[in-house]
Amino acid sequence: MQGYAFYLSEPTDTSEFDALLPFVSIHRQELINRLRFQNDKIRSLVGDALTRLAIIKEIGLRNRDINFHYLKDQKPTLVHNASFHFSVSHSGNWIICCTDSQPIGVDIEKIQRTDLSSLSSRIYNDQEQATALTLAPSRQLAYFYERWTLKESLLKSTGFGLRYPLNQLQIESDDPNHAVLSSHFQNQRYFFVPYTLDKAYQLAICTLKQPFNDVFRIVSLKELHHTLACYSS
Repeated sequence: MQGYAFYLSEPTDTSEFDALLPFVSIHRQELINRLRFQNDKIRSLVGDALTRLAIIKEIGLRNRDINFHYLKDQKPTLVHNASFHFSVSHSGNWIICCTDSQPIGVDIEKIQRTDLSSLSSRIYNDQEQATALTLAPSRQLAYFYERWTLKESLLKSTGFGLRYPLNQLQIESDDPNHAVLSSHFQNQRYFFVPYTLDKAYQLAICTLKQPFNDVFRIVSLKELHHTLACYSS
């Protein structure tokens, strides 16, 4: 597993990011232009650029040879290399890309005060709902985001996206210390890695492997542009 992370500083100078547009596909440019808010456009653009940087560095493809295959309601795949798996997530200031030789899913969420009573039923199954009620108020918000990101990462790993109800998923602890979390989904066992990249965010990664100790590589805008430019000619 390899992880790449980009921190989106504020205020955002959009002209610096516009220089990345020529390096992504026409299809991606059209999707980006349909987004309403400028920061959402930037997050989508950087997510695609991070994926391309990962492919260049890990596989050695030139940017012009990178093509993605899109199927309705399924995550995109890399044309001509089905063994390269990737997942992208963004929230707030962070854009994340994780890659692996097997299916992988990543989800990051900015932790914000929210009305848990109106949202928890969409995230928790019955067991989790009972557990949440036993927690101190100070712990309930963290538990909510922990469960949410774990389940989102699982569905992104499987390619199901939001087509499967989160409150029907079960995340299990493999030992009393909760050091290993896993889930059985469609006769396949998945493992989870909660990762602290920023204390203001909750991040989870789902893989088919046992937990790992890899760290994220922080990528700058300069590196993104330089790498894509060098491998586009």
